[in-house]
Amino acid sequence: MIHQRFSNVLGEPKIIGKIDIAILKEKFEQQLSHFEDSAVLLDYLEHYGEAVYQEGFFAFINPMDYEIPLKKFPKLKAQSILPFAKTAMGNFYLIGEVDDEVCLAFYNIHTEEYKYVDYEFTLFFTTLAGNKYHSETEAYGLIEIPALEKYGPVAIDECLTFIPALVHGGDEDIRNIQKVKLKANLELLANAFG
Repeated sequence: MIHQRFSNVLGEPKIIGKIDIAILKEKFEQQLSHFEDSAVLLDYLEHYGEAVYQEGFFAFINPMDYEIPLKKFPKLKAQSILPFAKTAMGNFYLIGEVDDEVCLAFYNIHTEEYKYVDYEFTLFFTTLAGNKYHSETEAYGLIEIPALEKYGPVAIDECLTFIPALVHGGDEDIRNIQKVKLKANLELLANAFG
């Protein structure tokens, strides 16, 4: 079973709550229509719901909770997005547009780096999600992994962030990290980048 392979990599999650897939299908129909295997994403969100893995290294989130806060960031403002997962540093995996192509993307809230990940959810969930090599080379793992080890578990509504924020001249050093509420940090950083 596909979920078993995912659990073998990330371990068993801490389940936080359910996600209403019927609402997601209706609200995000346009974004989902770009993927032949969008049913895979919906299956994972329905199966696990809001769930935290490896003390916050990766978490499934309810897209309804983060679409609007993320659209306040300049690079996402004009896009149709569907955020579905977050990392310990509050960065997001989402359906978005990179170079005018709709794809699965990674969005770094600290640097506004926005990059292509894949065109298939199947590959993402079987190979990339929770993969240390992917995290360190393609995402923000070189900072996130040691930060998570140093500062401990991150809840679904929290994230690790730089104080002061990088956009305000802070240094990208794990000694300058604190644990904060995710939505408050998104608002602060979106305003700073805006």
